[in-house]
Formats: sequence, C-alpha cells, structure tokens
Amino acid sequence: MGQNKTQSEAITYDSTLASKLGADQFGMKEYVMVILNKGPVTINDASEKNKIIKEHLKSMDDLTKEGKVVFSGPLVNGDDMQWMVVFEVKTTDEAQALINTDPGVTAGMFSTDMHLWYGPAALQEVSPLNKALEKKNFL
Repeated sequence: MGQNKTQSEAITYDSTLASKLGADQFGMKEYVMVILNKGPVTINDASEKNKIIKEHLKSMDDLTKEGKVVFSGPLVNGDDMQWMVVFEVKTTDEAQALINTDPGVTAGMFSTDMHLWYGPAALQEVSPLNKALEKKNFL
C-alpha cells in the first residue's frame, strides 16, 4: 500500500516566497494585532450605528487592499472585545495612526488595545485567497 502524504508534508521550503513575505527562519514574522473593544460612546440610533459599521467595514476593506491589514473580523463571543485587526506594519504607533482613522474609533464606538504579535508570514496570503470563497461581500 502507498502512503498518502498530508498537504503540509508535501510542501517544501520556498526561499523566494519566504523572502517575498518577510518570513524568518521559522516561517514567522511580527505583526501588530489590534483588539477593538466597546468604546466609551453608545450609539442608540440604529440607522447611525449601521452607517458607522458600514464605514468601518469599508475602512477595513480599504486598508486590506492597501496591504496594511492582513486580516480582520468580528469577535463573536459578545463581551467587550468586538473586533480583531492584524496589521502588516512595523510599529504599534503606525497601527495606532491607521486605526485612529477608523469611523468606529473616531465615533467612540471602539477603543483599542495594541499587541505585537509573532505569527505565520503566510497569513498575508489569506485575505486574497478568501476572495475566491466569498459568495457575497459584506459591503
């Protein structure tokens, strides 16, 4: 009987891809992870809240297209943490400057926590790949 290899066992080191993605010797790199928490402002008007959320989604989409956001999405546990954003930037100051332009942050719906995060360099490939899986876009 032949032995089947898993997909990960069949993949070999690609120095060109590693260099392109900025991977270290372990295939990892530093990112800035931002957690958007419930902010100090509660917006009770549903129309206004929906407008801000739609603008927030557009902001995330634009930053992803610019290559500044690797991926982002809502946290579904329902507590104070609302959203996670992983930035492809060098410093927390750069991530803070970018997230401060987000409509949800400027409206006070979200506050921010910044974290340097060491994660797989290949994450940069997730968002473009995910487009092939989107039957419907949030925007």
